[in-house]
Amino acid sequence: MRRTLTTALMLTAALAPWSAAQGDDNFDEFFKSAQKEFEEFAKTNEKEFEDFRKKINEEMLEFMKNPWVEVRPQKPVPKPVEPKPVVIDYDEGEDNDPDPAPKPTPKPTPIKKVVVPPKPKPQPKPVAPVKPVKKDDIKTANIQLYGTNFRVSVPPLPRLSLSGQLSDKDIQKQFSLLVKADTDPILKDCLDQRSAHKLCDWAYIRLLDKVAQSYYGKDTNESRLMWSYLMQQSGYGIRFAHNGSRFVPLFACDDVIYDYGWFTVGGRRFYNIFEQGVQLYICDFKYPGEQAATLAMSDLPLLAEKPTPPRAITVHSYPAIKLSVSTNKNLIDFYQDYPTGTLGTDTYSRWAIYGNVPASPALKAIYPTLRKEISDKSQMGAASILLKVAQTFPYGFDDEIWGDDRAFFPDETWFYPKSDCEDHAIHFSRLVRDLMGLDVALVYYPGHLSAAVAFTDGSVNGNYVMHNGKKFTFCDATYFYAPVGQSAPSNTNDSAILIDLKK
Repeated sequence: MRRTLTTALMLTAALAPWSAAQGDDNFDEFFKSAQKEFEEFAKTNEKEFEDFRKKINEEMLEFMKNPWVEVRPQKPVPKPVEPKPVVIDYDEGEDNDPDPAPKPTPKPTPIKKVVVPPKPKPQPKPVAPVKPVKKDDIKTANIQLYGTNFRVSVPPLPRLSLSGQLSDKDIQKQFSLLVKADTDPILKDCLDQRSAHKLCDWAYIRLLDKVAQSYYGKDTNESRLMWSYLMQQSGYGIRFAHNGSRFVPLFACDDVIYDYGWFTVGGRRFYNIFEQGVQLYICDFKYPGEQAATLAMSDLPLLAEKPTPPRAITVHSYPAIKLSVSTNKNLIDFYQDYPTGTLGTDTYSRWAIYGNVPASPALKAIYPTLRKEISDKSQMGAASILLKVAQTFPYGFDDEIWGDDRAFFPDETWFYPKSDCEDHAIHFSRLVRDLMGLDVALVYYPGHLSAAVAFTDGSVNGNYVMHNGKKFTFCDATYFYAPVGQSAPSNTNDSAILIDLKK
Protein backbone atom coordinates (compact mmCIF):
# COMPACT_ATOMS: atom_id res chain seq x y z
CA MET A 1 0.00 0.00 0.00
CA ARG A 2 2.93 2.31 0.68
CA ARG A 3 4.06 1.76 -2.92
CA THR A 4 0.68 2.84 -4.32
CA LEU A 5 0.60 5.94 -2.11
CA THR A 6 4.10 6.91 -3.16
CA THR A 7 3.18 6.43 -6.81
CA ALA A 8 0.12 8.66 -6.37
CA LEU A 9 2.20 11.44 -4.83
CA MET A 10 4.77 11.22 -7.61
CA LEU A 11 1.99 11.34 -10.22
CA THR A 12 0.47 14.48 -8.67
CA ALA A 13 3.84 16.22 -8.46
CA ALA A 14 4.72 15.35 -12.04
CA LEU A 15 1.40 16.60 -13.44
CA ALA A 16 1.42 19.99 -11.69
CA PRO A 17 3.74 21.78 -14.18
CA TRP A 18 2.02 19.99 -17.12
CA SER A 19 -1.30 21.54 -16.03
CA ALA A 20 0.10 25.04 -16.04
CA ALA A 21 1.57 24.59 -19.53
CA GLN A 22 -1.38 22.86 -21.29
CA GLY A 23 -4.46 24.45 -19.69
CA ASP A 24 -7.05 23.11 -17.28
CA ASP A 25 -9.37 21.41 -19.82
CA ASN A 26 -6.62 19.36 -21.40
CA PHE A 27 -5.25 18.62 -17.97
CA ASP A 28 -8.59 17.29 -16.69
CA GLU A 29 -8.77 14.93 -19.64
CA PHE A 30 -5.21 13.80 -19.16
CA PHE A 31 -5.65 13.40 -15.42
CA LYS A 32 -8.71 11.15 -15.84
CA SER A 33 -6.71 8.92 -18.15
CA ALA A 34 -3.74 8.87 -15.75
CA GLN A 35 -6.01 8.23 -12.78
CA LYS A 36 -7.61 5.26 -14.53
CA GLU A 37 -4.17 3.87 -15.27
CA PHE A 38 -3.16 4.34 -11.64
CA GLU A 39 -6.29 2.60 -10.32
CA GLU A 40 -5.61 -0.38 -12.58
CA PHE A 41 -2.06 -0.48 -11.21
CA ALA A 42 -3.40 -0.35 -7.62
CA LYS A 43 -5.78 -3.24 -8.33
CA THR A 44 -2.93 -5.27 -9.77
CA ASN A 45 -0.84 -4.47 -6.72
CA GLU A 46 -3.67 -5.51 -4.39
CA LYS A 47 -4.12 -8.75 -6.29
CA GLU A 48 -0.40 -9.45 -5.92
CA PHE A 49 -0.73 -9.03 -2.14
CA GLU A 50 -3.78 -11.31 -2.02
CA ASP A 51 -2.03 -13.92 -4.14
CA PHE A 52 1.00 -13.77 -1.85
CA ARG A 53 -1.07 -14.36 1.31
CA LYS A 54 -2.93 -17.16 -0.42
CA LYS A 55 0.34 -18.75 -1.47
CA ILE A 56 1.76 -18.65 2.08
CA ASN A 57 -1.40 -20.18 3.57
CA GLU A 58 -1.31 -22.94 0.96
CA GLU A 59 2.33 -23.61 1.83
CA MET A 60 1.37 -23.96 5.49
CA LEU A 61 -1.44 -26.37 4.64
CA GLU A 62 1.05 -28.48 2.72
CA PHE A 63 3.61 -28.28 5.54
CA MET A 64 0.98 -29.47 8.05
CA LYS A 65 0.91 -32.82 6.27
CA ASN A 66 4.39 -33.56 7.63
CA PRO A 67 4.58 -35.40 10.97
CA TRP A 68 4.21 -32.97 13.86
CA VAL A 69 7.10 -32.92 16.33
CA GLU A 70 6.61 -34.05 19.93
CA VAL A 71 7.91 -31.40 22.34
CA ARG A 72 8.04 -31.41 26.13
CA PRO A 73 6.96 -28.27 28.00
CA GLN A 74 9.39 -26.13 29.95
CA LYS A 75 8.45 -25.49 33.55
CA PRO A 76 6.75 -22.13 34.13
CA VAL A 77 9.12 -19.50 35.51
CA PRO A 78 7.73 -18.55 38.93
CA LYS A 79 7.54 -14.98 40.14
CA PRO A 80 10.69 -14.10 42.09
CA VAL A 81 10.33 -14.32 45.86
CA GLU A 82 11.58 -11.07 47.37
CA PRO A 83 12.95 -10.82 50.91
CA LYS A 84 10.36 -9.24 53.18
CA PRO A 85 11.31 -5.57 53.56
CA VAL A 86 11.79 -3.84 56.88
CA VAL A 87 9.67 -0.69 56.87
CA ILE A 88 11.25 2.14 58.82
CA ASP A 89 10.27 5.74 59.51
CA TYR A 90 12.51 8.74 59.14
CA ASP A 91 12.87 10.94 62.20
CA GLU A 92 11.44 14.17 60.84
CA GLY A 93 12.59 15.93 63.96
CA GLU A 94 16.14 15.81 62.58
CA ASP A 95 15.19 18.36 59.94
CA ASN A 96 14.02 20.81 62.61
CA ASP A 97 17.06 20.49 64.88
CA PRO A 98 18.28 24.10 65.46
CA ASP A 99 21.88 22.91 65.90
CA PRO A 100 22.25 19.83 63.70
CA ALA A 101 25.47 17.87 63.65
CA PRO A 102 27.48 18.32 60.43
CA LYS A 103 26.42 15.77 57.86
CA PRO A 104 29.08 13.94 55.84
CA THR A 105 29.45 14.82 52.19
CA PRO A 106 27.22 12.44 50.19
CA LYS A 107 29.06 9.75 48.31
CA PRO A 108 27.81 7.83 45.30
CA THR A 109 26.27 4.46 45.99
CA PRO A 110 28.05 1.81 43.89
CA ILE A 111 25.99 0.34 41.08
CA LYS A 112 26.24 -3.38 40.64
CA LYS A 113 24.29 -3.46 37.40
CA VAL A 114 22.38 -1.16 35.03
CA VAL A 115 19.25 -2.51 33.37
CA VAL A 116 18.22 -0.80 30.13
CA PRO A 117 14.97 -2.39 28.88
CA PRO A 118 14.82 -3.03 25.12
CA LYS A 119 12.92 -0.48 23.10
CA PRO A 120 9.55 -1.87 22.00
CA LYS A 121 9.20 -2.63 18.31
CA PRO A 122 6.19 -1.57 16.25
CA GLN A 123 3.38 -4.09 16.58
CA PRO A 124 3.25 -6.98 14.10
CA LYS A 125 1.63 -6.46 10.72
CA PRO A 126 0.04 -8.92 8.32
CA VAL A 127 2.34 -10.41 5.71
CA ALA A 128 0.35 -8.37 3.19
CA PRO A 129 -2.13 -5.51 3.77
CA VAL A 130 -5.68 -6.63 4.43
CA LYS A 131 -8.02 -5.26 1.78
CA PRO A 132 -10.66 -2.67 2.76
CA VAL A 133 -14.09 -4.19 3.25
CA LYS A 134 -17.44 -2.97 1.91
CA LYS A 135 -19.81 -3.58 4.81
CA ASP A 136 -23.18 -3.16 3.10
CA ASP A 137 -23.93 -6.86 3.16
CA ILE A 138 -21.89 -7.86 6.23
CA LYS A 139 -23.33 -7.86 9.74
CA THR A 140 -21.40 -6.42 12.66
CA ALA A 141 -21.45 -7.28 16.36
CA ASN A 142 -20.26 -5.76 19.62
CA ILE A 143 -17.45 -7.74 21.21
CA GLN A 144 -17.21 -6.98 24.94
CA LEU A 145 -13.75 -6.77 26.50
CA TYR A 146 -12.82 -4.97 29.72
CA GLY A 147 -16.23 -3.30 29.78
CA THR A 148 -15.72 -1.86 26.31
CA ASN A 149 -17.55 -2.48 23.03
CA PHE A 150 -15.44 -3.40 20.02
CA ARG A 151 -17.42 -3.32 16.77
CA VAL A 152 -16.33 -6.19 14.52
CA SER A 153 -17.71 -7.59 11.26
CA VAL A 154 -19.20 -11.07 11.54
CA PRO A 155 -19.42 -12.62 8.07
CA PRO A 156 -20.58 -16.24 7.88
CA LEU A 157 -17.81 -18.76 8.58
CA PRO A 158 -17.63 -22.51 8.03
CA ARG A 159 -18.73 -24.92 10.72
CA LEU A 160 -15.60 -26.43 12.26
CA SER A 161 -15.36 -29.77 14.04
CA LEU A 162 -12.42 -30.72 16.24
CA SER A 163 -13.96 -33.02 18.82
CA GLY A 164 -12.84 -36.38 20.18
CA GLN A 165 -9.38 -37.70 19.41
CA LEU A 166 -7.33 -35.20 17.39
CA SER A 167 -4.77 -35.91 14.73
CA ASP A 168 -2.52 -33.66 12.66
CA LYS A 169 -4.72 -34.41 9.68
CA ASP A 170 -7.91 -33.31 11.49
CA ILE A 171 -6.43 -29.92 12.28
CA GLN A 172 -5.06 -29.49 8.76
CA LYS A 173 -8.49 -30.21 7.30
CA GLN A 174 -10.29 -27.71 9.56
CA PHE A 175 -7.62 -25.08 9.03
CA SER A 176 -8.11 -25.38 5.26
CA LEU A 177 -11.76 -24.39 5.77
CA LEU A 178 -10.70 -21.18 7.53
CA VAL A 179 -8.13 -20.40 4.85
CA LYS A 180 -10.78 -20.67 2.15
CA ALA A 181 -13.32 -18.56 4.05
CA ASP A 182 -13.62 -14.79 3.71
CA THR A 183 -12.12 -13.77 7.04
CA ASP A 184 -10.70 -10.46 5.83
CA PRO A 185 -13.65 -8.39 7.16
CA ILE A 186 -13.01 -9.77 10.66
CA LEU A 187 -9.25 -9.37 10.44
CA LYS A 188 -9.46 -5.82 9.05
CA ASP A 189 -11.81 -4.73 11.83
CA CYS A 190 -9.70 -6.34 14.55
CA LEU A 191 -6.55 -4.62 13.30
CA ASP A 192 -8.42 -1.32 13.05
CA GLN A 193 -9.71 -1.76 16.61
CA ARG A 194 -6.19 -2.53 17.82
CA SER A 195 -5.07 0.79 16.39
CA ALA A 196 -8.12 2.85 17.38
CA HIS A 197 -8.13 1.60 20.99
CA LYS A 198 -4.32 1.53 21.31
CA LEU A 199 -4.37 -2.11 22.32
CA CYS A 200 -1.07 -3.61 23.41
CA ASP A 201 -0.26 -7.16 22.34
CA TRP A 202 -1.84 -8.74 25.43
CA ALA A 203 -5.10 -6.81 24.99
CA TYR A 204 -5.16 -7.78 21.30
CA ILE A 205 -4.63 -11.44 22.25
CA ARG A 206 -7.67 -11.16 24.51
CA LEU A 207 -9.75 -9.39 21.86
CA LEU A 208 -9.11 -12.08 19.25
CA ASP A 209 -9.99 -14.74 21.82
CA LYS A 210 -13.34 -13.01 22.41
CA VAL A 211 -13.97 -12.78 18.67
CA ALA A 212 -13.17 -16.48 18.20
CA GLN A 213 -15.45 -17.42 21.10
CA SER A 214 -18.32 -15.46 19.52
CA TYR A 215 -18.17 -17.92 16.59
CA TYR A 216 -17.20 -21.22 18.14
CA GLY A 217 -17.92 -21.04 21.86
CA LYS A 218 -15.82 -20.50 24.97
CA ASP A 219 -12.54 -22.43 25.17
CA THR A 220 -13.37 -24.95 22.46
CA ASN A 221 -10.87 -26.50 20.07
CA GLU A 222 -12.63 -24.67 17.25
CA SER A 223 -12.40 -21.24 18.92
CA ARG A 224 -8.72 -21.86 19.67
CA LEU A 225 -8.10 -22.65 16.00
CA MET A 226 -9.92 -19.48 14.99
CA TRP A 227 -7.88 -17.45 17.51
CA SER A 228 -4.59 -18.86 16.28
CA TYR A 229 -5.55 -18.18 12.65
CA LEU A 230 -6.42 -14.51 13.39
CA MET A 231 -3.21 -14.09 15.39
CA GLN A 232 -1.13 -15.62 12.63
CA GLN A 233 -2.75 -13.52 9.91
CA SER A 234 -2.16 -10.42 12.08
CA GLY A 235 1.58 -11.07 11.93
CA TYR A 236 2.25 -12.77 15.28
CA GLY A 237 4.44 -15.83 15.62
CA ILE A 238 2.03 -18.75 16.16
CA ARG A 239 2.59 -22.49 16.29
CA PHE A 240 -0.24 -25.00 15.97
CA ALA A 241 -0.10 -27.87 18.46
CA HIS A 242 -2.26 -30.54 20.09
CA ASN A 243 -2.04 -33.18 22.80
CA GLY A 244 -4.25 -35.78 21.14
CA SER A 245 -7.54 -34.36 22.40
CA ARG A 246 -7.10 -30.59 22.71
CA PHE A 247 -5.88 -28.08 20.16
CA VAL A 248 -3.25 -25.96 21.92
CA PRO A 249 -1.93 -22.97 19.95
CA LEU A 250 1.27 -21.27 21.10
CA PHE A 251 2.39 -17.67 20.62
CA ALA A 252 5.93 -16.35 20.42
CA CYS A 253 7.14 -13.96 23.12
CA ASP A 254 10.78 -13.04 23.71
CA ASP A 255 9.88 -11.75 27.18
CA VAL A 256 9.53 -14.01 30.21
CA ILE A 257 5.92 -14.44 31.34
CA TYR A 258 5.82 -15.72 34.90
CA ASP A 259 3.69 -18.75 35.80
CA TYR A 260 2.85 -19.69 32.19
CA GLY A 261 4.06 -22.87 30.52
CA TRP A 262 6.28 -22.45 27.48
CA PHE A 263 8.09 -24.40 24.79
CA THR A 264 11.32 -23.82 22.92
CA VAL A 265 10.56 -24.07 19.20
CA GLY A 266 13.22 -23.15 16.67
CA GLY A 267 15.26 -21.46 19.39
CA ARG A 268 12.41 -19.13 20.42
CA ARG A 269 10.02 -19.10 23.38
CA PHE A 270 6.41 -19.97 22.64
CA TYR A 271 3.84 -19.60 25.40
CA ASN A 272 0.76 -21.66 26.11
CA ILE A 273 -2.11 -19.72 27.68
CA PHE A 274 -4.71 -22.47 27.24
CA GLU A 275 -3.38 -25.75 28.68
CA GLN A 276 -0.66 -25.93 31.30
CA GLY A 277 1.91 -28.69 31.81
CA VAL A 278 1.05 -30.79 28.76
CA GLN A 279 3.30 -32.46 26.21
CA LEU A 280 2.42 -31.40 22.67
CA TYR A 281 2.78 -32.30 19.04
CA ILE A 282 3.81 -29.11 17.26
CA CYS A 283 3.70 -27.98 13.64
CA ASP A 284 6.75 -25.75 13.28
CA PHE A 285 5.74 -23.68 10.27
CA LYS A 286 7.29 -20.21 10.31
CA TYR A 287 5.04 -17.60 8.72
CA PRO A 288 7.02 -14.94 6.77
CA GLY A 289 7.67 -11.79 8.77
CA GLU A 290 6.11 -13.18 11.94
CA GLN A 291 6.91 -11.23 15.09
CA ALA A 292 6.93 -12.08 18.79
CA ALA A 293 4.46 -10.46 21.16
CA THR A 294 5.83 -8.28 23.97
CA LEU A 295 4.78 -7.30 27.48
CA ALA A 296 5.90 -3.72 26.87
CA MET A 297 3.09 -1.19 26.80
CA SER A 298 3.76 2.15 25.08
CA ASP A 299 0.19 3.46 25.38
CA LEU A 300 -2.77 2.94 27.64
CA PRO A 301 -5.66 1.07 26.04
CA LEU A 302 -8.61 3.34 25.33
CA LEU A 303 -11.38 1.70 27.31
CA ALA A 304 -14.89 2.80 28.15
CA GLU A 305 -15.08 4.87 31.33
CA LYS A 306 -16.44 3.26 34.49
CA PRO A 307 -15.50 5.63 37.33
CA THR A 308 -14.76 4.19 40.75
CA PRO A 309 -15.62 5.97 44.00
CA PRO A 310 -13.06 8.76 44.43
CA ARG A 311 -9.97 8.17 46.55
CA ALA A 312 -9.02 11.30 48.48
CA ILE A 313 -5.75 12.04 50.28
CA THR A 314 -4.32 14.95 52.22
CA VAL A 315 -0.63 15.21 51.40
CA HIS A 316 1.67 14.58 54.36
CA SER A 317 3.40 17.79 55.54
CA TYR A 318 1.27 19.80 53.10
CA PRO A 319 -2.26 19.79 54.63
CA ALA A 320 -3.46 22.43 52.18
CA ILE A 321 -2.88 20.01 49.26
CA LYS A 322 -5.88 17.73 48.96
CA LEU A 323 -6.10 15.36 46.00
CA SER A 324 -8.85 13.07 44.76
CA VAL A 325 -8.78 10.50 41.95
CA SER A 326 -11.63 8.42 40.55
CA THR A 327 -9.99 5.67 38.55
CA ASN A 328 -11.46 3.77 35.61
CA LYS A 329 -12.58 0.34 36.84
CA ASN A 330 -12.29 -1.06 33.30
CA LEU A 331 -8.61 -0.06 33.25
CA ILE A 332 -8.12 -1.61 36.69
CA ASP A 333 -9.68 -4.87 35.41
CA PHE A 334 -7.30 -4.82 32.45
CA TYR A 335 -4.34 -4.34 34.80
CA GLN A 336 -5.57 -7.18 37.00
CA ASP A 337 -5.61 -9.44 33.93
CA TYR A 338 -2.15 -8.34 32.75
CA PRO A 339 0.54 -11.04 33.14
CA THR A 340 3.60 -10.44 35.27
CA GLY A 341 6.95 -10.88 33.57
CA THR A 342 10.11 -9.25 32.29
CA LEU A 343 11.20 -7.35 29.20
CA GLY A 344 13.61 -9.74 27.56
CA THR A 345 15.05 -12.15 30.11
CA ASP A 346 16.47 -9.78 32.73
CA THR A 347 14.62 -10.30 36.02
CA TYR A 348 15.04 -6.68 37.10
CA SER A 349 13.43 -5.28 33.95
CA ARG A 350 10.01 -6.29 35.25
CA TRP A 351 9.56 -2.96 37.05
CA ALA A 352 10.13 -1.04 33.82
CA ILE A 353 6.87 -2.54 32.46
CA TYR A 354 5.00 -0.71 35.22
CA GLY A 355 7.21 2.35 35.38
CA ASN A 356 6.97 3.16 31.68
CA VAL A 357 3.18 2.97 31.39
CA PRO A 358 1.58 6.42 30.99
CA ALA A 359 -0.76 7.86 33.59
CA SER A 360 -4.44 7.66 32.74
CA PRO A 361 -6.64 10.72 32.14
CA ALA A 362 -8.15 10.06 35.60
CA LEU A 363 -4.75 10.30 37.27
CA LYS A 364 -3.76 13.31 35.17
CA ALA A 365 -6.82 15.13 36.52
CA ILE A 366 -4.76 15.99 39.63
CA TYR A 367 -1.90 17.39 37.56
CA PRO A 368 -3.24 20.98 37.33
CA THR A 369 -3.41 21.15 41.15
CA LEU A 370 0.10 19.77 41.53
CA ARG A 371 1.52 22.01 38.79
CA LYS A 372 0.13 25.03 40.62
CA GLU A 373 1.71 23.89 43.89
CA ILE A 374 5.18 23.31 42.40
CA SER A 375 5.24 26.10 39.80
CA ASP A 376 7.23 28.59 41.91
CA LYS A 377 9.45 26.03 43.60
CA SER A 378 13.02 24.96 42.97
CA GLN A 379 13.48 21.42 41.74
CA MET A 380 14.19 20.47 45.36
CA GLY A 381 10.96 22.05 46.54
CA ALA A 382 8.88 20.59 43.71
CA ALA A 383 10.26 17.07 44.16
CA SER A 384 9.70 17.32 47.94
CA ILE A 385 5.97 17.89 47.37
CA LEU A 386 5.69 15.02 44.87
CA LEU A 387 7.65 12.73 47.17
CA LYS A 388 5.28 13.49 50.03
CA VAL A 389 2.34 12.68 47.71
CA ALA A 390 3.80 9.22 47.11
CA GLN A 391 4.68 8.73 50.80
CA THR A 392 1.11 9.53 51.87
CA PHE A 393 -0.32 6.18 50.71
CA PRO A 394 -0.60 3.46 53.43
CA TYR A 395 1.89 0.59 53.26
CA GLY A 396 0.91 -3.06 52.90
CA PHE A 397 2.92 -6.26 52.29
CA ASP A 398 2.19 -7.97 48.96
CA ASP A 399 2.34 -11.48 50.39
CA GLU A 400 -0.30 -10.59 52.99
CA ILE A 401 -2.62 -8.92 50.45
CA TRP A 402 -2.08 -10.97 47.28
CA GLY A 403 -0.20 -14.07 48.40
CA ASP A 404 2.83 -13.18 46.25
CA ASP A 405 4.65 -10.25 44.68
CA ARG A 406 2.30 -7.91 42.80
CA ALA A 407 3.56 -4.60 41.43
CA PHE A 408 1.08 -1.80 40.66
CA PHE A 409 0.69 0.38 37.63
CA PRO A 410 0.45 4.06 38.72
CA ASP A 411 -3.37 4.15 38.65
CA GLU A 412 -3.62 1.03 40.82
CA THR A 413 -1.95 2.79 43.74
CA TRP A 414 -4.97 5.09 43.86
CA PHE A 415 -7.45 2.21 43.62
CA TYR A 416 -6.20 -0.34 46.17
CA PRO A 417 -6.23 0.51 49.91
CA LYS A 418 -2.54 -0.30 50.49
CA SER A 419 0.62 -0.44 48.40
CA ASP A 420 4.29 -1.18 48.93
CA CYS A 421 7.73 0.22 48.08
CA GLU A 422 7.74 -0.73 44.39
CA ASP A 423 4.28 0.76 43.90
CA HIS A 424 5.21 4.01 45.66
CA ALA A 425 8.46 4.32 43.68
CA ILE A 426 6.70 3.68 40.36
CA HIS A 427 3.95 6.18 41.20
CA PHE A 428 6.50 8.84 42.23
CA SER A 429 8.60 8.28 39.10
CA ARG A 430 5.53 8.87 36.93
CA LEU A 431 4.69 12.14 38.70
CA VAL A 432 8.23 13.50 38.39
CA ARG A 433 8.57 12.68 34.70
CA ASP A 434 5.17 14.11 33.83
CA LEU A 435 5.24 17.23 36.03
CA MET A 436 8.94 18.10 36.17
CA GLY A 437 10.25 16.59 32.94
CA LEU A 438 13.30 15.08 34.65
CA ASP A 439 15.00 11.73 34.10
CA VAL A 440 14.13 9.15 36.75
CA ALA A 441 15.54 5.69 37.47
CA LEU A 442 14.38 2.96 39.79
CA VAL A 443 17.00 1.60 42.18
CA TYR A 444 16.68 -1.95 43.51
CA TYR A 445 18.10 -3.45 46.68
CA PRO A 446 17.14 -6.94 47.87
CA GLY A 447 13.60 -6.53 49.15
CA HIS A 448 13.35 -2.82 48.37
CA LEU A 449 12.75 -0.51 45.40
CA SER A 450 13.47 3.21 45.48
CA ALA A 451 13.56 6.01 42.92
CA ALA A 452 16.35 8.42 41.99
CA VAL A 453 16.01 11.69 40.07
CA ALA A 454 18.52 13.45 37.81
CA PHE A 455 18.11 17.02 39.08
CA THR A 456 19.56 19.76 36.90
CA ASP A 457 19.33 23.07 38.79
CA GLY A 458 21.89 22.44 41.55
CA SER A 459 19.31 22.82 44.33
CA VAL A 460 19.56 19.26 45.56
CA ASN A 461 22.16 17.52 47.70
CA GLY A 462 22.02 14.00 49.08
CA ASN A 463 22.80 10.35 48.50
CA TYR A 464 23.04 9.46 44.84
CA VAL A 465 24.07 7.05 42.11
CA MET A 466 25.84 7.94 38.86
CA HIS A 467 24.41 6.84 35.52
CA ASN A 468 25.27 8.03 32.00
CA GLY A 469 27.33 10.85 33.46
CA LYS A 470 24.36 12.15 35.48
CA LYS A 471 23.85 12.27 39.23
CA PHE A 472 20.60 10.57 40.23
CA THR A 473 19.66 11.63 43.75
CA PHE A 474 17.66 9.22 45.92
CA CYS A 475 14.00 9.92 46.56
CA ASP A 476 12.70 7.06 48.70
CA ALA A 477 8.90 6.94 48.69
CA THR A 478 8.67 4.36 51.49
CA TYR A 479 11.32 5.63 53.85
CA PHE A 480 8.52 7.45 55.69
CA TYR A 481 8.74 10.51 55.55
CA ALA A 482 12.32 11.11 54.53
CA PRO A 483 13.27 14.17 52.46
CA VAL A 484 14.74 14.22 48.99
CA GLY A 485 18.33 12.92 49.04
CA GLN A 486 17.88 10.65 52.04
CA SER A 487 18.11 6.91 51.40
CA ALA A 488 17.19 4.23 53.92
CA PRO A 489 20.15 3.49 56.28
CA SER A 490 20.06 -0.22 55.50
CA ASN A 491 20.61 0.48 51.79
CA THR A 492 23.26 3.17 51.67
CA ASN A 493 26.25 0.84 51.71
CA ASP A 494 24.84 -1.87 49.47
CA SER A 495 25.52 -2.06 45.78
CA ALA A 496 22.42 -1.12 43.79
CA ILE A 497 20.80 -2.28 40.59
CA LEU A 498 19.58 0.65 38.51
CA ILE A 499 16.59 0.28 36.17
CA ASP A 500 16.58 2.93 33.47
CA LEU A 501 13.14 4.42 32.73
CA LYS A 502 12.10 6.39 29.68
CA LYS A 503 11.08 9.98 30.27
